[in-house]
Formats: sequence, C-alpha cells, structure tokens
Amino acid sequence: MSLKTESPKKINVGMGQQHFARAPDMLTAILGSCVAVTMYWPRGKLGAMAHVVLSRAGNRQGPASNFADRVVPAMLREFKIRGVPKDELVVKLAGGASMFSQSRVIQVGKDNIATVHAALEQEGLKLAGEHVGGKKGRRVTLDCSTGELTVCIAGQEPVVI
Repeated sequence: MSLKTESPKKINVGMGQQHFARAPDMLTAILGSCVAVTMYWPRGKLGAMAHVVLSRAGNRQGPASNFADRVVPAMLREFKIRGVPKDELVVKLAGGASMFSQSRVIQVGKDNIATVHAALEQEGLKLAGEHVGGKKGRRVTLDCSTGELTVCIAGQEPVVI
C-alpha cells in the first residue's frame, strides 16, 4: 500500500496581489522594480507574499498590496485574523531593481524599498533578510514548508535567504 502525498502547488503572486499559503505550497513572483514582501509564521508553516508595485498610494485606488505604504499593515491585519502573533513573523524582502536608466528622476525600485523599510520600522518589525536593488529582475519563491526565500537572477546562482 502506498501513501499518496500531496504535491506542493506553486502559487503565482501577480503585480498588486497578495496571497497566503501553507506548507507544502510555495508562493512565487517575477520582479523588476517591484518588491516582494514576505511574512512567514514558522509554527504554523503559513506564508504570505505581496507583490508591491508603487511606493505610495496617494489618492490612487486599489488593493493595499499594490502600495508599499499600505502593504505591511494590511498583511499584519490578515495574520491577526488568522490568530498569528506579530512577534512570531519572519519578514523578508526582495526586488526593487533599477530597471530603467539612472538618469530618470524617479527610481521606483529604490522608492519601494525605502517605503517598505519605513513601514516595517513603524510596525516594529525587523527584516530577517533581504535581496534588493541592482539592475536585474528576479524570480522569488517562498517555500511555506521552511520559510526559505529563494532569489534567482538570470546568469547567477540562486540565493536563499
């Protein structure tokens, strides 16, 4: 008699989206100047990823996961609803590449990174790891079984944070 094991699903987190998943599933995103904010609860093997597009919402409408200045409180509310203590979350950040010419006045990637850092600080959260900046996009995968965030850049060895 063989035991049937559940195959992990890879859930793609698109621009402006936020998803939660439990082990053995994985959350993945393709990033340029966008950033992925990940939060992981080791005790419950519950992970979340938000694919942040812009640093500030201003008067714009849309989901909180679209904006770096709204995403962290929104993710924390969702974890609280699930009964997860804020102080047990492991937070990681990836992305924010400078995909366009340095001569541009607005650097979306740098702005996204700085705004997420400020939001995390305001909530009293420390980053467990980050892989940000540079000039190349990334593919990131959060393994909800382990909490590892794997970052892949074309032509380079994957980095696990």
